[in-house]
Amino acid sequence: MASPEDNKMFMNRVPPQNNDAEVAVLSCCLDSQDALAGSCAILLREDFYVPAHQVIFEAIQKLYAESKTVDMITVGDELKKQGTLEKAGGMAYLSTIVDAHALISNYTDYIKIVRSKSLSRRLISSVNEIAKLSYEGDTDPHNLIELAISRLSELRDHGGEDANFLSLKEVLTETVKNIIMPKKEKAVMSHFAMLDWVTNGFRPGTLTIVAARPSMGKSAFVINIAANVAIKSNLPVAFFSLEMSGEEIGNRILSSRCDISTSSLQGANNKLSSEEISRINGSLPFLGKAPLYIDEHSGINPAEMLTRCRELQNQLGRQLGLICIDYLQLMSPVRPSSSRQQEISDISRSLKLMAKELKVPVIALSQLSRESEKRDSHRPILSDLRDSGAIEQDADIVMFIHRPDYYKNKGDAEVDTGDDGKNTPTLKDDETIEKAEIIVAKNRQGPTKTVYLSWNGSRTVFFESEKRDPRAPMGPTDEDAPPENAFTSIDIPDELFAEPTISIPQSAAAPSAPAPASDPTPSAAAPEMAPSAPSEPSVPMPTTPPPMDPNDPALFNGSGMEFESIDDMPWDQDGMDDDSYRDPFSEDHPE
Repeated sequence: MASPEDNKMFMNRVPPQNNDAEVAVLSCCLDSQDALAGSCAILLREDFYVPAHQVIFEAIQKLYAESKTVDMITVGDELKKQGTLEKAGGMAYLSTIVDAHALISNYTDYIKIVRSKSLSRRLISSVNEIAKLSYEGDTDPHNLIELAISRLSELRDHGGEDANFLSLKEVLTETVKNIIMPKKEKAVMSHFAMLDWVTNGFRPGTLTIVAARPSMGKSAFVINIAANVAIKSNLPVAFFSLEMSGEEIGNRILSSRCDISTSSLQGANNKLSSEEISRINGSLPFLGKAPLYIDEHSGINPAEMLTRCRELQNQLGRQLGLICIDYLQLMSPVRPSSSRQQEISDISRSLKLMAKELKVPVIALSQLSRESEKRDSHRPILSDLRDSGAIEQDADIVMFIHRPDYYKNKGDAEVDTGDDGKNTPTLKDDETIEKAEIIVAKNRQGPTKTVYLSWNGSRTVFFESEKRDPRAPMGPTDEDAPPENAFTSIDIPDELFAEPTISIPQSAAAPSAPAPASDPTPSAAAPEMAPSAPSEPSVPMPTTPPPMDPNDPALFNGSGMEFESIDDMPWDQDGMDDDSYRDPFSEDHPE
């Protein structure tokens, strides 16, 4: 471990920088359009260490953004307008940069050197900030560790090589490969059939926001989803509960899975029947195997949450399937701000980055403002998201929970007349099943629709009243009913039901004589038929091929249709049969 004297020595050293590389980059910018475009696309003002170089590059960036000529004269004029020419060293220093005569062919190497030194300086700055906060002693050490991890992660994300443009051929190649051979990273299903049909599941790296007014059941809804994923899909779920304790979550899961009211489980005066106790004992071995992990620490920040998810993945030895957060407004920011809106924006953005980094879908609960209460319908909209509009921007899916019966029954109580003659309000029956609407207000990968579920408040469970395939055609409705006169009997001639007869073509030289009237007596002999020409050989009627069985292995063993290998696909050949077609953008197209 370094001593305090060593720390002071390092603190007083000159930060990493390369003056020659900075001059070379500026010289190439003043002399080459390619170097100018490359430098402005990669470097920032802060990447230069010398203050004069920062001012000069800022003027170069401004001229380039305005599509103006960049040379020593125009840069000097721009510096004069900004009043920073003297700070840049005057026209004499600009002339010195032009005379540097750096090799334009090596401008990419100069940019890498400047950027590498800049990254080293930012790393030192981040470490110094953590060291300063540690010396002050006002910040909890655990929060400092999470802050350090967050800062280092930011440097890692922004310190890599810049991504180049992808050609359409590269994009289509990867797309078709994913269609033929889907990736193992599949969407996580909520096991609500209609909801999964609308959202196509929760895909890795996405952020889903579930928002509702208080008492709408948003915590219960996410607990239902988390339990479904852990029990039915057998995927590890990390559930961060910043509001409820782990025991409360356990009670809700037992209530929904064992069909026992939460009041019976939590009430001290309510005794469970032997049948209910038997259901609980029977469900414990089954529920105990579910990979659902609950973190009940309050005031957690996104950096600490990311660290705990990584630790859980390392302990399990496999990828997490889902991360649930209850709820977003109770989280603490990594860097406190005077604006609550800015803090929520930082938290929302951090959750989206966490989902992308871990490649795990994240579901976060959020509160709504009171604006929905002012509407007659009480239906929430995107602008009702509380504290920040950044939540709407960062989220891939935004869902609202709306229960119309809640507002109908709100404030209503059954009134009984007691022995004292006074009106005594009593609570409504807690076994009432209410309708619930899951409003998918934003969906980047699909439609925006409303999914209808049922809500049992006593069991804190959402469920589908009808288990049907959402892709199946809708059944008949009253509008499809036939008219009243559709079943009126109509006289139909019997000739319509007679078997059709096939006439045999006769020769033109020997036409058949007309048949005489038939004799009603059975002993009458039938008249002889005129000889007819020999008939032509009959042509067999085409038969309808049997329907194709999609499960037939012959379709995929090479005897049927196959997908062409992507690597062997002739991208330079036109697959159309029409020889007259010519690509108007090809090089061999005639003028």
